[in-house]
Amino acid sequence: MAHYDGGHASSKQTVLHKRLSDVYGAHRVVLRRLWLRPAARDPRQEHPSPPPVETTTRGRSLLFLAAALALASSISPEAPVYLPENGYIALNVPLTRARTGSASTRTTHPHFLRLFGEAARGAGVRNPLLNPCSLKTKGEMLRDSRNPELLRELAPLTVSCSHPEAARMQDRPQGNCGYCFPCLIRRASLAVPGWDDAEYAWDALTDSGLIDETDRQRGADLRAVLNGAFGERPDSDLLRNAPLPAGSHADHLAVWRRGNEELRSWLKAGAQGSLAAVVARLP
Repeated sequence: MAHYDGGHASSKQTVLHKRLSDVYGAHRVVLRRLWLRPAARDPRQEHPSPPPVETTTRGRSLLFLAAALALASSISPEAPVYLPENGYIALNVPLTRARTGSASTRTTHPHFLRLFGEAARGAGVRNPLLNPCSLKTKGEMLRDSRNPELLRELAPLTVSCSHPEAARMQDRPQGNCGYCFPCLIRRASLAVPGWDDAEYAWDALTDSGLIDETDRQRGADLRAVLNGAFGERPDSDLLRNAPLPAGSHADHLAVWRRGNEELRSWLKAGAQGSLAAVVARLP
């Protein structure tokens, strides 16, 4: 299942689906797409939405899971829903204190998936929600791919960005912006197998404005990553973020630590200019 809220993501999904179906067979790779974005107020509605109208995308995650369960249950009551999210992002430990609580989403956190699964079963939907990558970083997922040649070919066509069309008004190429948190994780993970090609609207490693212009929101995620990945983080930062399954604490702590190390390694190896000066001062 693929979700989209703009033309850029939609076109990428079509290209990727065709290539994957060519390799693995159209009978195994079937594209089911869902347009998902906040609805505009429509005065013609029989029951207009009450003010204020929701204009954020905070509810998308819940809709993603519900749509996937609906599709899986239409196939079979036991058909699993696979959520191949890397463990570092699934845990999504807040990078700064300002990002605690609802400011850091936990859509694929083990605790949330357990609670969501219980709620679904209470509604009569038994399909399991499974994350087979919960104990791997994104870089480890790339490194351990069973088809690295195809992955290397298709990786540049994928979009990880929070706002892939943000560059349009500044005459920069649309796609991965390069400065949001998902883009930074993407680049650090692609560096693990040596595939970081820096094809982004903004190059976080070399664009000094992201560090120097502290009054601009554009560099906020990079500054947060520097705080979160290089700071001395106690185990309690992970453990108080949300409960973890019994007996899994050590494994989840390990994947969180390795994810931070991926970010540090990428920044230390490639930072230039103002960013390099900042990284050099960090432990």
